[in-house]
Amino acid sequence: MTNLDQLNTPALVLDRAKLTRNIKRMNDRAKSLGVSLRPHMKTAKSADVARLVFDGESGPITVSTVREAEYFLDHGFSDIFIAVGTTPEKIMRIQARSQPDADIRLAVDGPAMAAYIATACKDQTIQARFMIEVDCGAHRGGVDAASDELLETAKALSEGDLTIAGVFTHGGQSYDCTSTEEIRSVARTEHQAIITAAQRLRDAGYDCPVVSLGSTPTATFAEDLSGVTDMRPGIYMIQDLQQAGLGVCQMDDLALSVLTTVIGLHADRNEALIDAGGLALSKDRGASINNPDPGYGLVCTLGGDVLDNLYVIGVSQEHGRITTLDGRPLPQDPLKPGTRLRILTNHGCMTAAAHDLYNVVEGGTQITDQWDRVNGW
Repeated sequence: MTNLDQLNTPALVLDRAKLTRNIKRMNDRAKSLGVSLRPHMKTAKSADVARLVFDGESGPITVSTVREAEYFLDHGFSDIFIAVGTTPEKIMRIQARSQPDADIRLAVDGPAMAAYIATACKDQTIQARFMIEVDCGAHRGGVDAASDELLETAKALSEGDLTIAGVFTHGGQSYDCTSTEEIRSVARTEHQAIITAAQRLRDAGYDCPVVSLGSTPTATFAEDLSGVTDMRPGIYMIQDLQQAGLGVCQMDDLALSVLTTVIGLHADRNEALIDAGGLALSKDRGASINNPDPGYGLVCTLGGDVLDNLYVIGVSQEHGRITTLDGRPLPQDPLKPGTRLRILTNHGCMTAAAHDLYNVVEGGTQITDQWDRVNGW
C-alpha cells in the first residue's frame, strides 16, 4: 500500500484504530441498556465497516436507500431495515434482489402512504414486513404516538394484507441540543413516544414485536430503554465535529477526515486555498452551534494532529479557504503551497457520500487498506 502523501487529492481517510474504538464503545453501550444494536449504515455505507461491528460476521443493520440494501445483500447481510419511507416501485425492486431467507423491513410514514402502498401492491406477494414511523418531536416523518393516525396506519396495512413488524422513531431533535441534559431529555421523550406507540398497537389487537429507536446522541446518553428491542445509531462509528460539539465524543474519536493539498496562499486576505471544496467536504454547517464555530472543518497535519486556530471559513465547488479562528495572521510553515493537510468535517454522512472509497490508516499516514462504499439510490 502507499502513503497518504502519494494520493490524488481530495481523498477520504478513515482511521481504523479510532473506528474500532468507537464501535466497541457503542456495542458495550447497547449491551448495558439491554437492547440489540442495529447500526445505521447510511453513514459508513461499507460492508467492511459493518463487519467490524459484528466481529467479522454479518448482522442486523439499518440503511436508508434501496441501493444500500442491494449492496449489503450482495455482501451477505440478510437482516435489513430500510428506514426511509418506501414506494411500490422500491418494494418490487428490493424484493427482486432479496433472497428467500432474507428479513427485509420497510418504513411507512402514515395512513395515507400505507393505504397507497396496500392498493398499489394488492396483486403482489410482499415478503417484507412494515415498520410504522413515529414522530417523537423531530417533525421529519411519522405519526404522533397518541394520534388516531397511528392506528389508522396499522389498519391500512392490515387490511392490505401487509405484515406489521413494529414501530420506529428517531430523536433527530437531539442534534439541536446545547447540553448533555438536553440530550437526555430528548432521549426520555424518544423512549416514551415509542413505547407508547407500541402499547397502543398491542391494545388495539396488532402485533408489535419490534420497538426501535435511536440517534447517536440519544443512544449515547439514554438512561432507560425498557420496552425497546433495538437502537439504530450510525454516525457513532466515525464521529464528526457536530457530535464532538454536542459532547457525544471527544475530538480524538473523529475517525474520518478529508485529505487535501494547499494550492494557494493569499497573505493579503489571510487565507490559504485548498483543493477540497463543497463537494469534498460538504456544505453542511450542523456544527455551527459550537463555540467557536468550526466553519466547514478544522485543519490537521498529514498525520492527523489538529493545527490550533485554523479552520475552513468558506467553500465553493472545488475550493476551500482556510484562515484563523481569531483573526491572527496565518502561520506560514504548515500552509506552504503543496502541503498535504487533513480536514475534520461537520457531518460525516454528508462528507463521505461524495467519495467512493476509504483510504484506511492506523493512526499514521501509511495506507493499510482501501475499503469500498456504496452511493446512490
